[in-house]
Amino acid sequence: MTVNRPPSPACALTLALLFSACSHTSYVDQDNGHFDSAALNPFGRVVEYRTDLGLTVTRPACILAGSVEPAKEGVTDQHQIDVVHAAVLGRAKATITSITVIDGGTDRGQAMMEAAILGCPYVVLTDLTAQADTNLLVWSRKRIGIRIRMVRTSDGEELWCASHVASRSEGDIPLDPVTAVISLFRSTDFNSDADIAPSLIDDAIRRIFETFPLPR
Repeated sequence: MTVNRPPSPACALTLALLFSACSHTSYVDQDNGHFDSAALNPFGRVVEYRTDLGLTVTRPACILAGSVEPAKEGVTDQHQIDVVHAAVLGRAKATITSITVIDGGTDRGQAMMEAAILGCPYVVLTDLTAQADTNLLVWSRKRIGIRIRMVRTSDGEELWCASHVASRSEGDIPLDPVTAVISLFRSTDFNSDADIAPSLIDDAIRRIFETFPLPR
């Protein structure tokens, strides 16, 4: 009888290191064929998006960026929510230079009400979809998933949505005691670096806004 066993941590580490070197970013339109993005680029960076085609001809006077919902996976504190909101607001202003972008805060209900009061027809909403840290002593990885949507203020209809999981890792396969110590040090230093998460957030948001449909 054949027994299927999960791969050992060493095997998983080897595969992760091999495939991380060949990763690249693919932008997958979910409304164009509905194919499996994982089959397209199983080991690379994938940004999935969909757009209401009628939106591309519309140029609103203003757009409001607000509301960040925490991830169900992992722990999200208020500081990280504020970091994500600030990154989305900054990227929106840098991307949509021909449209006034207004800070709507991080509360979803308040953002929708403020958009209606100010006459902004669209609101950008953000969800943290995943947050996970992996630590195998000699190798560590951090992952942060973000989904950004633009909805119409009048009825809440979703007009654009894009999502991406950004990840970064550090460490190596130890071949002898010396490389084991070096890999352990690099992995531990990476795992405790407080600047990694904000950098990953910025990477994810920057890639997501590459698919933003409004005139710029």
